[in-house]
Amino acid sequence: MDNSFLSKIEKIKDDYYDKNNKNIIFKKNQKADCAKEVSNQINLELLLKNTMFNIPNSNKIYFNYEMFKLYANENNYEIIYKYLLSLFQEAIDNYSNYEVHMNIKSFTISACERYKDFVISLTQQCLQEKKNYSFLLTKFYIYYTPNSISNIIQITSPLIDPIVRHKVVLYNKIESDQLLKKLLEL
Repeated sequence: MDNSFLSKIEKIKDDYYDKNNKNIIFKKNQKADCAKEVSNQINLELLLKNTMFNIPNSNKIYFNYEMFKLYANENNYEIIYKYLLSLFQEAIDNYSNYEVHMNIKSFTISACERYKDFVISLTQQCLQEKKNYSFLLTKFYIYYTPNSISNIIQITSPLIDPIVRHKVVLYNKIESDQLLKKLLEL
């Protein structure tokens, strides 16, 4: 990802918080408003392409939560999950299956609550599409799992298709750097 692109996003975010005094507590709505500000000022397609993409010459899809959280909000959830589903479909069309590699660095329990509606919508779409996304998923790798991962699993488990649950592989913070570097060098 281009550093100037990330710098532009950080500037929008910093400007937003300069104007709105960053909350220490009760910040859910403020984070959502900041994400709306970013998505209003930067082309959503560009944000999507820098958040999730098919790794060339593979069935692997990379999803970067650190980028996602900067612009994802209830106003663009549908666009985001449709884009993600198109990546799944592209991998399926080319390889008959797919795997997901998700970087959740900086993910928290409050983030889990904040994006629960997105997860529900994505899951519902996967089930409604009748494309067998759950069956065609070979593995779901999650990198930078936080110490609170057991609490997060308790919250998200009922939201995720049971077929997917046993396909999840968790990597801790220590091993994630090297594994992601290797993955993204493919």
